[in-house]
Amino acid sequence: MRKLKKMVLIFTLFSTLALFAGISLAADASAPSADQVLKALLNEYKVTFFKHRMTSLVLKDKQIQVEMAQKLAATPEGDFGPKEVAVVRDYLRSISTFKNVDTNQYLGEKMPLLVKGLFSRINEIYTQKLEDLSEKISTLTVISALKNDSKTLDALTNYFKRQTGVSGAAFASLAAQINNAIKFQMNSKQTMATNYFKDIVKNFDAFGTAFKKVDLTTLDSRNIEKIKKYSHKKIWKIVSAAILEEIADLPSEVERIGKIDVNKASESDLLNIPGVSKEMASKIINFRNERGGVITSVHELDSIKGIGAKTVRKLKTALYAKDFVMPEKEWTVMCFINGDNNLEMASLLGINVMERVGSTENMNVVVQIDRIGVEQFGSPEEAQSNTMLDGNWSTCRRYFVQKDSRLFELNSILLEKMGEVDMGAYKNFVEFCKSTITRFPAKHYVVLISNHGSEFGIGGISFDDQSKNHMSTIHIGQALSEVRDFIKNQNGNDLIDLMVFDCCLLAKMEVVKEIADYVHGVYACENVQINWYAYDNFLRTLTSKPDLKGNELAFEYLKSYVDYMRGWVKRQGLVDKMVLTSTAFDMTKFKAFEEAFVKFSSKINEYSDVNPEAVEKALKSVKNLSDVSVFDLIDFVKKVKAEAKDNKEMVKSCDELLKAYGEPVKKLDHKEFHFSAFSDSSFVMGEAHNFIEETGNGLSIGIFTKPTWLTIAAAKPDWGLNETNVMGFLNKFKSGDYPNLKLSQESEWDEFMIKMIDKNN
Repeated sequence: MRKLKKMVLIFTLFSTLALFAGISLAADASAPSADQVLKALLNEYKVTFFKHRMTSLVLKDKQIQVEMAQKLAATPEGDFGPKEVAVVRDYLRSISTFKNVDTNQYLGEKMPLLVKGLFSRINEIYTQKLEDLSEKISTLTVISALKNDSKTLDALTNYFKRQTGVSGAAFASLAAQINNAIKFQMNSKQTMATNYFKDIVKNFDAFGTAFKKVDLTTLDSRNIEKIKKYSHKKIWKIVSAAILEEIADLPSEVERIGKIDVNKASESDLLNIPGVSKEMASKIINFRNERGGVITSVHELDSIKGIGAKTVRKLKTALYAKDFVMPEKEWTVMCFINGDNNLEMASLLGINVMERVGSTENMNVVVQIDRIGVEQFGSPEEAQSNTMLDGNWSTCRRYFVQKDSRLFELNSILLEKMGEVDMGAYKNFVEFCKSTITRFPAKHYVVLISNHGSEFGIGGISFDDQSKNHMSTIHIGQALSEVRDFIKNQNGNDLIDLMVFDCCLLAKMEVVKEIADYVHGVYACENVQINWYAYDNFLRTLTSKPDLKGNELAFEYLKSYVDYMRGWVKRQGLVDKMVLTSTAFDMTKFKAFEEAFVKFSSKINEYSDVNPEAVEKALKSVKNLSDVSVFDLIDFVKKVKAEAKDNKEMVKSCDELLKAYGEPVKKLDHKEFHFSAFSDSSFVMGEAHNFIEETGNGLSIGIFTKPTWLTIAAAKPDWGLNETNVMGFLNKFKSGDYPNLKLSQESEWDEFMIKMIDKNN
């Protein structure tokens, strides 16, 4: 991973060097020096910051929006300067798409909404500009450090020293980003770990601390009062430059006001747009027809000969492609990727790997990804997981994945900038799936969630470090139920074809039971999952074998995982160090397995009263896959069977469960992995693990007992566990969400666990 980070950083440095080519061209005597460029960037950053704050405040204050709308509606055109007329009046006329519109009447009717829309868009422009400037400044700083350019670094330090109070507030996050960039270099290059660089780090630590102490609430209140004193003309003057720079789509609540759907527009509709000739209208319609009647983004129009980026920006004021619907394909792959945490870099690289294949004639690949800002990390070590890959935007976006060979840049079609999204809220996951199914219809669907999985309690997935929220196991079931129902209403299919849990620890009986009614096949990992870079193998398989069923596809996903991981663990030297176990489940065979499990849970409950010592012995020796509460179910069943030789019914129950689970019938072993295919009648289609004794059999289950947890407490003194807080956790388990799981409601497993807890209390 460190090598990968270095590669990303080197790529970023060279990219930025290209931006600042004038710095390195010694022959050009007129080229600005690095410190001059840096100063200009810093000044631009400060101005942009305060404009961004101003637009943010306007968006927060409905009264200001209404007052501005009223003033604009009542203001004669002659009271505006020529630039304001061009930007505001003509802009409003263009988005109305009507000629000879009464502008003042239009302003009066639509202006409150348009004020919000304009300022939302301008705020987005400033947000992106701040991100771009932050990246340029921090990268130029690193370049200067690598070149031992003390002049530039001294200029940077002196600039920050002059910033105080409100001015300093503008640079709080930038100081942290520069600090982390330098620390990263110090950690990776020992030659830089000098007192000089250590002093720079100390300086920026101090800057960040001082700047953060500024009362932003007071800053906001001051600015609100300032804004209220501005005339409407002055406000428009402040924002007009941004509008002129990039006139683009209004946000969702106003984006369709007066706009035409580019996929439905007739020639006469297009001719109503100012500046569109008959020839241009004809070109747009022909371009649309060549693409099967579907334009996914207005940006695509700049590939038409004679229509450049400048014209497209104008067209975007009158056209939108939000409601396009792709022709039905065989497959749509929906990827919900939560990088709003320390998996940001892996998440972005994972999408880049998807771009090696991209969407095809028979397959759509759609991604929603949320990133985290560097300021969200608590330490420089954590911040190293943050990346400037593909810029350093830190919000949520949706992409239609296109084929591209560049590993460090997303080149897919940007469908939507969504701002900050709580990726831990299952309703947002459902909304993403529904939107994708509507716009990218298919005969079959793959759903993929990529993030962390949890070992504690009933677990969960998609942990969002900004919202501090995640989807619990119950939420996963609720979400897939709603998605399945939506698919059924769209094309009549009863189930989601394949569910991929690209995370750790989700191959749990609790999870599998919760989603069993909604999916054909499941891929999941019983312990550690590292699969971000195997996506291309899977997408190639899906493209070449579009007729595969969902359960068969689960096995193919497992094969793709093994094919990649064989090389990865070898390169990383982790063949005998990292515990890896992944499984493909055939959910069409789950019912038989579930019936056997229900019988087993009942018998183990009874047997624990007859021979508690034997059960306790089995519990103590079962494979623990996560240090805490995730234990291998099949290993537990085998241990119980070995201890229960005197009880035929218990042994029979164990045998029936093991038979339903399945046994390997074909070994596909490699030097780095055990890889097995199971019989057609088995619940498990395939299982893979590396050569470590602690690996499991492919399916875990929660086991909570006082002795187990106290053993963990003794082995992990740094966890601070003792008998009191262990019992507190276990009692919470008994009264918490676990009894509400489908597994608990339809088996006696929770009763067995509660009995074990109480017996040892």
